[in-house]
Amino acid sequence: MTRLAKGRTTHLSKEEIVTAALGLFDAGPDRMSYRNLAAELGVTTAAIYHHFPSRFDLVMAVVDRVWHEAVAELQDDLGGLVDNHGDPEEFLVAGAVAVRRAFSRHWRVAPYVVANAGPAPRLAGALEMMAVALERLGLRGEDGAVAFYAVTNYTLGAVAVTAARRRVEEELTSAQARAGYTAIERRPEDAPPPSPTTNPAIDSVFATVQDPAAGQAHEELFVAGLRYLMRGLRQR
Repeated sequence: MTRLAKGRTTHLSKEEIVTAALGLFDAGPDRMSYRNLAAELGVTTAAIYHHFPSRFDLVMAVVDRVWHEAVAELQDDLGGLVDNHGDPEEFLVAGAVAVRRAFSRHWRVAPYVVANAGPAPRLAGALEMMAVALERLGLRGEDGAVAFYAVTNYTLGAVAVTAARRRVEEELTSAQARAGYTAIERRPEDAPPPSPTTNPAIDSVFATVQDPAAGQAHEELFVAGLRYLMRGLRQR
């Protein structure tokens, strides 16, 4: 039996390390380091390296934790299953929303989602359910693969843009980060004349996206865009 570190009453576990690491990511820029993590847990850095030999290993475990949050939220909302009584489109929308919410809560972790470490078993199961839902929409074989690519990239792209915007707002002043955009006012002179309905609507979308208090409206735009995408995929 190994000795406990001074001030600790339990042995260090991987789950404890991942929980603390996620908390440091959420706490602020550059907070997540092995040194800060060791101080947070009351252990030496060597104890952390014993469980996670590299930062890559640890960060991927943190990303996996956020994926687990998304899958758990989906299971709470829909039971996590696609059966003959469920609506496959609603399942796909709910899954995308759960992913967006989870990585929005932990937006400093979001950029690492692009790292290729292979899906954990629970995430792999969720991806399999996604494939089943796409097949039930009539998207099989190559069409199913293209649809999978389109939906996942739309979802993760939204996650990445949200994280990038939060990072910019953190580094710059709010006024600089949200300077605003007006399609009508900034139209080049040689551009086609603006529509009296579409351009103001686009301006409204920009205003919503740039407003940190418009979370629900932003999610509604995300869902509406996803439904447009899926409608196009089903017409293939």
